[in-house]
Amino acid sequence: MHLEEAAVDIFVELISFQRHCIKFLRDTDREAETGWQEFHVGKDKVKTSIDGILEMVWKHVRFASHVEEMQRLQMILSLATNSPISQANIPFSNLPVTRNARFFDRDNIIEKIDDHFARQSMTKGPRSLALYGLGGVGKTHVALKYASVKTEEFPAILWIKGETAESLVQSFSEIAVRLKLHGAGISKHEENRILVLDWLQKTNLLACRWLLVYDNAETFELLLKYWPVASQGSVTITSRNHSFAYEPAETGIEVLPFDRQSGLGFILHMLSLDIATGISSQDVQSSLQLSDKLSGHAFAISQMTGLIHRRSWSIAEFIAIYDRNTRQIHGMPGINSLDASLSQGCANMLGIMCYLTPNSIPQTLFKPVDVQDLPPELGFLS
Repeated sequence: MHLEEAAVDIFVELISFQRHCIKFLRDTDREAETGWQEFHVGKDKVKTSIDGILEMVWKHVRFASHVEEMQRLQMILSLATNSPISQANIPFSNLPVTRNARFFDRDNIIEKIDDHFARQSMTKGPRSLALYGLGGVGKTHVALKYASVKTEEFPAILWIKGETAESLVQSFSEIAVRLKLHGAGISKHEENRILVLDWLQKTNLLACRWLLVYDNAETFELLLKYWPVASQGSVTITSRNHSFAYEPAETGIEVLPFDRQSGLGFILHMLSLDIATGISSQDVQSSLQLSDKLSGHAFAISQMTGLIHRRSWSIAEFIAIYDRNTRQIHGMPGINSLDASLSQGCANMLGIMCYLTPNSIPQTLFKPVDVQDLPPELGFLS
């Protein structure tokens, strides 16, 4: 939103409110309490609307300040090094190891992403798009699928873990080191951030198209200093926060739960069943019931079909068990059940991992240099 547009929007809101005030004073009994209540409701709506416009303006101001800061830092960096920024370890990809072996029925979203990135940008900056929706509906899987099938088109694919400030710092440092950018070091976090953003800005699009993915981004403010100041490239954001579709991304696509028929197809797909090879009508009906019960939620369906597969149940058997034990299935087991199912070593390991990010935990963290330094509770690591 440009400042001129914001000013016009605020002016329109104020003029509309003034018209409302004049009409109220002419038509309303000033002694009537209900009339004044309606007046205050209208006033509060106008205030909320103007506050929203001002918040968008402040976001743009902060973003513009960030652009100026990055340009200054990049100028300093370019003067401080004689190494060409283009000398990076290309092709490059740090996509998560997990692949979408069970990816299902999101081809229409893949096509929309492709179409958006194929169109020439009408504004300065990289092409950008946010995939937003409820947690567990498959946003990350869509972004991962798109990136994995576009490795030929994008010689550089950078996957950023966007949950926290710490995960952003770690991602940029790992990328700077793996790209072998001049001056990068695993513990030189601020320098690494500038190096990666500088490389994104200066890399020639004809020589190297790049795709940047911010996965599970939480807030605009957290992402701001890691946003590329470049006139080229493609950026995807996955988030539960729909506001990313308006800022900083150019547009957004909502990833919805599966509808009833797609949920049926996903269940059969996860169980490696083909409706065309003679699956019983009872299993079809049971799958539809399960899709309805789980509201087409991709993660919930994958969890339940995993349980069906492990227990070698039919879908109808699972539905019967699910109906009888819904509370237990969706309830949180107590600490006693956890203690009963884990050995002491496993429980100690779980206690340590509770302090770590959920993805990409390095094995070397659990390989002590000297086993003598281990406390008795962690002796199993030796």
